Amino acid sequence: MKKGSKQINKKKHLYTPDEESLYLVLAKLREFEQDHKRLPKSGDPGLGGIVAAVKKGIWKEFGVKTWNQMLRRAFNRINVEREIYTADLIGLRKAKKQLQKFHSSHKKYPMSTDEGMGTIVNAINLKKWVKFGINRWKDLFQQTFGIDPKILRQSPYEGKQGLKQAQNELHAFKVKHERLPRFADKELNPIRHMATSGRWKQWGIQKWNDLIRLTFNEVTYEHGKYLGKAGLERAIQEIQVFHNKHGRQPKTRDQGMGSMQKAIQRKYWVEYSVNSWLDLIELAMKKEE
Repeated sequence: MKKGSKQINKKKHLYTPDEESLYLVLAKLREFEQDHKRLPKSGDPGLGGIVAAVKKGIWKEFGVKTWNQMLRRAFNRINVEREIYTADLIGLRKAKKQLQKFHSSHKKYPMSTDEGMGTIVNAINLKKWVKFGINRWKDLFQQTFGIDPKILRQSPYEGKQGLKQAQNELHAFKVKHERLPRFADKELNPIRHMATSGRWKQWGIQKWNDLIRLTFNEVTYEHGKYLGKAGLERAIQEIQVFHNKHGRQPKTRDQGMGSMQKAIQRKYWVEYSVNSWLDLIELAMKKEE
């Protein structure tokens, strides 16, 4: 018991109101920063004695009366500057930029509990951006990244097994809609996110078309596929296939025809006298005869 009592007394008098004691504390905080790659917080384990000493004003004669003054003395900066996120569009944009910066540097999406997010969460709790539709962390996350954070926490598409499940769902989609899945199909948002966020990168999937090509061995739309004479021949062949299958000439709103219409609008085939949809259809039907 006496032994324990000595330990308590030793801890009690660990920090003394002198410059040597302050320098030892500063060294300890800098060592913490090197080990954890971040500034220490007042709530971090092992720093309670320092926090208590600061609150008691042990080093006030050296200009250290608060935790932030201690951090400034040690690092010339602090974890959080008050009012960094103002209750206006500028403050909101600053918060979004911070989330994007975190995502870029850490290669993962930020959570409300991550380092540096506390002030943003506090701004949300203070209802600073309610007029911009930000009532909670989820709202800010969704406005910043365009996805629901629930998708990230509960995604059934992680790993090789998840990729297989996504492909099965894409096949089911094709059967149901009688067409290939498109990037813009809203019901496929979670799968699209996995394909474009690098989560399946090890299987060669970094964009939507990578996934579609792997699943169906073809893609819905390939940029530049209708360029030049070869592109025109491809378009003519696809129109003829459509005509034989459906017994009628295709319209621009039919599946797969919109890309050809765009090619016409971009003047891809002007040198072959194709200036309109009607010109393309007439050429295709003439070649079919």
